[in-house]
Parts: sequence; structure tokens; C-alpha cells
Amino acid sequence: MEISYQDINRKTIDRWVDDGWEWGKPISREVYAAAKNGQWDVKLTPVKFVPHDWFGDLKDRRVLGLAAGGGQQMPIFAALGAQCTVLDYSQRQLDSEKLVAEREGYDITIVRADMTKRLPFDENSFDLIFHPVSNCYVYAVLPIWRECARVLKPGGRLLAGLDNGLNFAFDEDETRIINTLPFNPLEDEEQMRQLEKDKSGVQFSHTAHEQLTGQLKAGLQLLDLRGHQRLRQSARAQHPHLLGDACKKGIKMPAPPAENGRRGGRLRAHRMYAEIFAQMRLMSTRERKSNCSWLPSLKTSSSSLSTSRMPAISMPKYCTFEYG
Repeated sequence: MEISYQDINRKTIDRWVDDGWEWGKPISREVYAAAKNGQWDVKLTPVKFVPHDWFGDLKDRRVLGLAAGGGQQMPIFAALGAQCTVLDYSQRQLDSEKLVAEREGYDITIVRADMTKRLPFDENSFDLIFHPVSNCYVYAVLPIWRECARVLKPGGRLLAGLDNGLNFAFDEDETRIINTLPFNPLEDEEQMRQLEKDKSGVQFSHTAHEQLTGQLKAGLQLLDLRGHQRLRQSARAQHPHLLGDACKKGIKMPAPPAENGRRGGRLRAHRMYAEIFAQMRLMSTRERKSNCSWLPSLKTSSSSLSTSRMPAISMPKYCTFEYG
């Protein structure tokens, strides 16, 4: 039987969780108790917390954690009163969700499934979808956005962490540009060999244009965007030999990260520079009839707003690239 790339990724993540993967460690009793008392934070990307006003009041709201297993975010939402469902293809990640739920005594619906397939939920099922960085594991992103739009209630929100794929251009030590983009190991044998050598599963780069236009085509409306632009002044001094090559491709080099995430059992896409993440907040553009009052920012976001009427979006400096 032919093994799909998603089967490879599922087994890879299970192995990393067993090895102590950062994104597979469930929260402690103390963190859960603090959330019950209103002291909490969650991440869509590894480098920055999500603004609380992106969530609104979560009490009694139906929240889907899409590819969000690990026992890190869903317990927080449960502590805030949400009715939580988590979907992931990693059994180890789902085991962490079950562990925290049983320990703290709250209910959660746990679903083992592949987000690249049709989601096993009815239309208009969720008020909020929380989707941490994970599209680097899938070949095509548009079907995922379409499914998100389908299962969101009218006026519901999708919070998504995105990666623009720039990290795939560099070598293990981040000293040379070794790959052209897009990075697609299903179509490039050398790229597949790189991933196999690192035991990094099967991963793909996706541009900001691909992600954003996919969301809009799916019927989602962009409400907010946060980029991470902490470019260090020392980058030029630290990478003088790289800047020449990078500038030829129209890419400015950020400073190196504190640690290399490809080592220690983390997906290559989790070793990102802070500058190449974006956190997205999107809302369904389907007709809004009810259940919207709990979302405070909807008061300033017209329910009839269409993509043609949206103001120009100024993308973060390090989230827009053209690859030649």
C-alpha cells in the first residue's frame, strides 16, 4: 500500500512528541489555574502571543482547534468557558489533549483526522477556529481555507498562524542559499533527500500571496494581520557573505535565530526567523444574521464588506516576497 506524505508527517510528529517536542508538551496545572483566573496567553506562531481582543468573550462559544493538538491552547480556551473540539492527525498530540482534560475535569471533543480532507463537521458548526502554524506540512492550502469557511458560523472567525516559506531557501547552518522556491519535495528529489536526511517529514513552502488569496477565495474576510519584524541591526555584520547573494534575489537577511529548530526534534518550519511569521485573523463573509454581538470588532467591520471594498493591506515587510 502506498504511504501518503501525510502518513509520514503524522509518524514524524508522533516521534517528536515522544522525544519531548516543544509543541507537544501539555500545559501545567498552574497554567490552567491561572487561565481560570483570567491570566493567560496563547500562540499561533512560536514567537509572539495572540492579542486577547482577537478572541472576544469565549464563554459558551464553540471553538475548533485545527491541527492544534498538544494540550497547549485548547485547555486555555476550555478554562475561559469555550466548548472545545480539537482535530489533529497525531495520536500523541491528541493524547496530550486527553491528559489535560481528564486532569482538569473539563469536556473536549477529540477528533483524529487529516485537515487536508473534508472536515468531519457540519456547516456553521464553530464560532472560532484556532489554527497554529501547520500549513507548511501540506501541499495545497486552498482546500483547508474552504473547509474553514464551510464549518464556521456566519460571522465566525479563523485565527491562523502562517509561514511564508523563506526558511526553506537556506542550508542547515543558515549560511548559504541552497534551494529555489517554492519548496516542494513531491516534485524535487533533492529537496526530498534534504528532508529525509534531517528526518523532517514532508514539508512545503507557501507564499503570503498564496495564503491570502486562498483565504479570500474561500469566502473569508481579512480583519487583522500581525507580522514579526524584529530585524536586528547586526544582521549585516553577522552575514556579510550572504547579503550579496540575498540581494540578488531581492531578499534581505534577518539575524539568525537563537537555536536551530531542525535539531532537537522540531520540524524545519519551526526554526523560523521571527520576521517571517504572520498571524492572521479572518472572518466569514457569509451573511451575518445572528450570534455576532460577542465579537466586539464586528462593530467596526461592516457585515457587508467585500474584498472589493476592503482597504489596501500593508503587508509586514518580511511577509511579502517575489522569488525569481
